[in-house]
Amino acid sequence: MLLSFDGGGSKTAVQLCDLQGRVLAEETIDTIDYGQIGIPQVAARLKAGLNAVLRRSGKEEKALAGITVGLPRLGEIPAESRDLEQAVREVFPATARVFPVNDVVCAMYGALGGRPGICLLCGTGSMAMGMDEQGAIVRAGGWSHIFSDQGSGYWLGLQAMALFAKEADGMAKKGPLYSLVLDRFGAAEPMAMVAVFEKLAASRKETAALQRLLLQAAQAGDREAQRLYEAAAQELAQLVLAVYRRLKLPKDAPAKAAFAGGMFHVGALLTTPLQQTLAGWKIELVSPRFSPVAGGILYAAMQLGCQAEALS
Repeated sequence: MLLSFDGGGSKTAVQLCDLQGRVLAEETIDTIDYGQIGIPQVAARLKAGLNAVLRRSGKEEKALAGITVGLPRLGEIPAESRDLEQAVREVFPATARVFPVNDVVCAMYGALGGRPGICLLCGTGSMAMGMDEQGAIVRAGGWSHIFSDQGSGYWLGLQAMALFAKEADGMAKKGPLYSLVLDRFGAAEPMAMVAVFEKLAASRKETAALQRLLLQAAQAGDREAQRLYEAAAQELAQLVLAVYRRLKLPKDAPAKAAFAGGMFHVGALLTTPLQQTLAGWKIELVSPRFSPVAGGILYAAMQLGCQAEALS
């Protein structure tokens, strides 16, 4: 069997498949971002996820052949990454091959079906990663939610806070966002939101969730909210271009740039300005072929020498 964990900033998808790619069981667990919960808790959640899919499938762990664990932040701080990889490997049976990778690798393999191109991942955080025909991998973004993750759900959550403040001060015209925020948090007057926003800002997950109010406002015709999605698309396009320039991709055909992650559920508010920004480049924006967690299954299969086409 093949097992995949796709760890995001807010939650983790778990999928168990046979060697032909048929799904045997699926589960969703909390984030395995060690920066948020610590390495011991990552190991505990992986074990819980493993046990959950084994229970659902009625299978035994000794049948596991390959396991991909997509981990946020992996590879960014070498000493911590070594400790994290060791803890991850100890969770699973020694008879299985374990492949700890950065979570964007899962997204890239899923979005592109294991083929060359670029994957733009945008959820709680943001990053772009690409692979050329020689197997070279290049990434851009995803440095830190504090000073990077541009265009992400977290980034838009912060922008929503700033827009609310501007509307309260008269620096921007009051739109639907203003009343949506006051109603959502039961605030009698705008200054009451200071303490609320400061508390939310301490949590990537809660800040990113604030983007949902921004989305409602944009869909209700709030032009300032719509402009924030356009600004997010501009930022995301720069991530794609940073990867494109550094990859050795064929120049006789447009490079495939697939998008993945929860932020793309907002639809045309984000994808239309993104396509417009990339229009002058030899880049084709495409929908992902598979989910990130399925990308982890594909990655494990390819590492084991299975034919990718058999899983497609």
